[in-house]
Amino acid sequence: MPLWKKSGSQNKARVRVQRQLNEMAEANVRLGLHLRIDEGKFVPIGESRLLEIDADARMLIINMPSRDGHTLPLTVPCQMIAFANWNESYFKFETQAKRVERISAGAGAMLPVLMVTLPEQLLSANRRRHFRIEPLLKQRPLVEWQPTWMPHTSPTFLSAEVSDISARGISIWLAEHLGERFEPGRRAALRITLPNKSEVIETNATTRQVHHGCRGNETLVGLEFDLESSDPDEGIDAIAKYVMDCQREIVRQRQSL
Repeated sequence: MPLWKKSGSQNKARVRVQRQLNEMAEANVRLGLHLRIDEGKFVPIGESRLLEIDADARMLIINMPSRDGHTLPLTVPCQMIAFANWNESYFKFETQAKRVERISAGAGAMLPVLMVTLPEQLLSANRRRHFRIEPLLKQRPLVEWQPTWMPHTSPTFLSAEVSDISARGISIWLAEHLGERFEPGRRAALRITLPNKSEVIETNATTRQVHHGCRGNETLVGLEFDLESSDPDEGIDAIAKYVMDCQREIVRQRQSL
């Protein structure tokens, strides 16, 4: 392809992406932010909103990441990936957080915002066989775990905070001294109590990912449920229904804002 044609197609793609992002900013779209910790590996750090675009500087202006209404500390610069539900589709884009600035919020108040690079493209994020969500605070399941590789040293189940969950697996936050016990391939016994449910789901799970120091001194552990079937479309039905209910509630709340 001639260089001038290639350049022209790239410019058209940039214009299209910028137009889509402008529409998303006008809708004040909510973003799910994930921090890059290794090549191809990201961990969730909180939510944000797309506020506006500085096209001349090729930057996006977004809210500082928060979780459960609390602003989270973030060291910049850093690589991130953002997920967004917009126009009945699920998108993602990679970006770099460059710096924190303050903008006027009216009445003399100043609002800290995050300046991130304008992405070159928006990608479809509808690729998981099992939809994974970060539950709202009131919808979070209770999770307890026990390492099956060392049952005699830890006879009781220990509590953990849920990061995200799907019908096929779960990610949990652990204090660093507990997270150090995990490594890929190790199995753990889980007890999962869904909100408003008296039934406790008991299952074993295999550690797939371990990320240390992602949130202060905490470790994020990704586990895949051990299922009898090897079919990747199979999952735990009760959790699949719970995930769908959570997604409906998240959409309902966003539409009411």
